[in-house]
Amino acid sequence: MTLKNRHIPLNGTPNLRDLGGYTNRHGKAVATGRMFRSGTLAYLDQQDWEKLGAMKLRVICDFRRDDEKKREPTIAPTDLDISIIELPVGVGSHTGFVTELLTQDKHSADSMADVMVGINRAFVLEHREPFQRVLEIALALQDDESMLFHCSAGKDRTGFAAAVLLSCLDVERDRVMEDYLLTREYYHPETELKRFQARMPDVDWASLYSERMLPMLDTRADYLGAAFDAIDAHFGSTDAFLADALGVDADMREELQSKFLS
Repeated sequence: MTLKNRHIPLNGTPNLRDLGGYTNRHGKAVATGRMFRSGTLAYLDQQDWEKLGAMKLRVICDFRRDDEKKREPTIAPTDLDISIIELPVGVGSHTGFVTELLTQDKHSADSMADVMVGINRAFVLEHREPFQRVLEIALALQDDESMLFHCSAGKDRTGFAAAVLLSCLDVERDRVMEDYLLTREYYHPETELKRFQARMPDVDWASLYSERMLPMLDTRADYLGAAFDAIDAHFGSTDAFLADALGVDADMREELQSKFLS
């Protein structure tokens, strides 16, 4: 699957992608049209939802916190029979970053990048349950159904979920990182900052050095790399992390591979 084919253009969100098409270390390909990753779905129009319906989408996993969902609710048309499952991850919220910037003048762009590194490390050490649930939901899919998982930007919480799923399918880290960094093609920090400001009109942006937010909106290898470093430091390997921290035993892994490798 090419870069162009992996991306699915929608009117209401820039970063919807098919997780399929990657070849694993045994030469098998991740099935296309089964698992999708995205940013917020709050601004999808009818045409967008019709496109998702045509993809046989049955489950949406939402990693956003309650404050994010309240500000930007996802409302799927009832005729599409799509279930939205809330799997909030307690770090990585854009609105949380704004609050931090408004109350802590000490933050520079460099320190905000460090925060992003810490967030990705926290996925491994402190916030594993939502990612474990994604695997269970994936296993419950029927063979003719697809799922989508997303956060706000569709890069960090979503990116780590993609890393977990691809790792279960024996996709090597280089390919996992490649998938993570594809967000750079569709989610541009300067553009998204303007959109983000428009979505939060209650914030006095004139009093806030908003460029400090750009590292939050950026997609950097160091971010997901911090999660991999934490996995190696605390569990020894990705396989050990999947088994010991997420409970992916041999039978579960075999079932995932049978379902999502073509």
